[in-house]
Amino acid sequence: MRIWHEKLIPKLCKKHLLACWREGLGCLNILLFNKKGYSNHPQVKQYEHDILALLWILCYVRQVMLAREYHPKEILDSDEKWEAYIKLRMEQMYKRLEIPWQTLEEQTEILRNKNCDCEV
Repeated sequence: MRIWHEKLIPKLCKKHLLACWREGLGCLNILLFNKKGYSNHPQVKQYEHDILALLWILCYVRQVMLAREYHPKEILDSDEKWEAYIKLRMEQMYKRLEIPWQTLEEQTEILRNKNCDCEV
């Protein structure tokens, strides 16, 4: 599996650009749907806690492909993929929020003291 560095992507030949696209989409499917193929590959592990970085790379690869007049499909091309992506992002977000900057109680108290129309 080879998802190339962003600075190399515009310099890739057709063969390597298409392989980067395919393998990036494969990595995305592993992460979204818990597919087993190459799930322990270092590049899959690299993106398992930052799917946005993988999507950014895929968007960039797609942009280069379009500029070369290739016709790649959409990255998240079905409702099933969007739902899986949102679920994974929410799980990642909750993991990051396990130790919140402020607790719910602290934030509620701040809102109460603002004399606004918030229903807290």
